Amino acid sequence: MLVIRKSQMDGFKESTKETLKDRLCAIMEKTYHEEAERIGADGVRRRVNKGVRQAGKYSIEEQNNITRYIHLMFLFKTDELDGSTATEWAARILGWDQADEHMKMAALEKRAQRELYE
Repeated sequence: MLVIRKSQMDGFKESTKETLKDRLCAIMEKTYHEEAERIGADGVRRRVNKGVRQAGKYSIEEQNNITRYIHLMFLFKTDELDGSTATEWAARILGWDQADEHMKMAALEKRAQRELYE
């Protein structure tokens, strides 16, 4: 019988999270080329790391939703989606206690569309 200890599971989770961060950096550099050039590779890495932490703070844990969260950070050119004056609306949405991560992300994206295109 195979037994996996908690410390081993934690190691797997950390490895998966680092792989996700690497993929996100590559995606952001390709998708937001001008912003990536402006802040440099180290800036992209810092923003991705910060975004993963911020997302976790708001119980956004699925990889797809973390990716969506970080896309919004790059769209709005901010290291703090929840702390920027340009995105103060995001802090209110992220603070919804009764909403799950999917509802929060849908609301964030809907509001972002209004902010960017109306």
